[in-house]
Amino acid sequence: MVRNPSFESSLSCPMGLDELMVCNFWEPFGTNHPSPDYFKGCANPETVGAPENAFGYQQAKSGNAYVGLIGYLSIDSKNKQNWELSNNHREFIQTKLKEPLRPNQKYYAEFHINLVEDCDYVISSLGMLLSEEKPELTWAKIQFEYHKPQIQSDSTRLLDNADRWVKISGTFVANGEEKYLTIGNFSNDENTVVERNTVKKNKNVFRNKHLPKMAYYLIDDVKLTPVDSLGYFEAHPILVSNEKIQSDYFGPLIIGSEVTLDNIYFEFDKAILLPGSFDELNKLVDLLNENPEIQIKIEGHTDGVGSNHYNLNLSKQRAKAVTDYLASQGISRERVSHVGYGKNYPIADNTTEDGRALNRRVKFVVIKR
Repeated sequence: MVRNPSFESSLSCPMGLDELMVCNFWEPFGTNHPSPDYFKGCANPETVGAPENAFGYQQAKSGNAYVGLIGYLSIDSKNKQNWELSNNHREFIQTKLKEPLRPNQKYYAEFHINLVEDCDYVISSLGMLLSEEKPELTWAKIQFEYHKPQIQSDSTRLLDNADRWVKISGTFVANGEEKYLTIGNFSNDENTVVERNTVKKNKNVFRNKHLPKMAYYLIDDVKLTPVDSLGYFEAHPILVSNEKIQSDYFGPLIIGSEVTLDNIYFEFDKAILLPGSFDELNKLVDLLNENPEIQIKIEGHTDGVGSNHYNLNLSKQRAKAVTDYLASQGISRERVSHVGYGKNYPIADNTTEDGRALNRRVKFVVIKR
C-alpha cells in the first residue's frame, strides 16, 4: 500500500541536503522550512551518500537509500541569531497511499529508525499518522498535539540506537478513507522526553556550538498492510494452486517454474543494478502486480572466476539488489525471497568467455501460487 517504501526509486541522485523532493512519491513537510534529507548510495559520501555521509556511517535497512529528519530541535538564546526557527520545530515525511484505507479494517504498520552517529540528543517519540487529508503541520498544531498518530513509539524508551535499525510498529482500526501517511514526532516539546546521548562516535556534525539541541534520525522500510480476522496479513495469501499463469513475456508459469532474467546488468564486480536492467525488472513487477497470489525466489549465480566465498557473497548481494528493486516498486517483501549460489550451478563452460557470461545470471523461481 506504500509506494517506494524503502526510498530506492528517485528522479535523480541527491546532490546535497534538503533534497527529499527527488525521491519518488515522498514529500517533505515541517513546521518551518521543512528540509528532510535524502541519502543514497550514488551520492557523495561527504554529504548524502549511503552508507557513508556527513552524519556518519549507516547501512540501509534494505537497498541503498534512506531518509533523514529532525525529530526534535530546541532554540536557546545562544543560537537564535543563527536559526530562524520556533520551538516545536519538527520535520516530517509524507506519501499518498496506493488506495484509501477501508472503514473498520484492521491494519498493521511499521517503519524503521536509526539515530545518526554522534548526535548530541535523543528522544523517545516518533510515530506514523494516517489521515484523510494532508495534515497541517504548524508549530501551533504540534504545541496542542492536534494530530494523534495511530502508530507511536514507546514513550518510556529512548530511541538511542545508532548501531542498528529499530522497528516501530503496531496495529490500528481505520476510520476509512485515510490516504496520506506521515512520519515524524507529533509530540510537543513538553511531552517529548529528551536526553543527552551518552554513546558518541567520531563525527563532528553536531558539535558546532551554534547548533541548536537536535535529535536527528534516519528512516527506512515503511510498511502498511491489512490484517484479516485471524490476525494474518492479507499480503500472505493462503491459497495454493498449480493452475498455469499465462504471461505474454515470461510464458506460462506454474509452481517450480524457473525463468532467467535475460537483461539484468550490474556494475563490474558489484551488486549495483545498471539502468539497463529496469525494463526487464519492471516486466517482473507487472507480472507480480497482475498475479498478487504469486510468491517467488530470486536466485543469483556467478561464473567460475574467484573464490567460493567471494562468489557466494556476490551472488547473494546481487539477488538482494533485485529483491530490493522489486520492493521499491511496491512489491511486498513477504512475496519475494532471495538466495545466492555463487559458482556452484554452472550452465555453461567456465573456460570460455561466452560460457562465463551465461553463468553470470539472475533468475526467479515460482514457489507459491
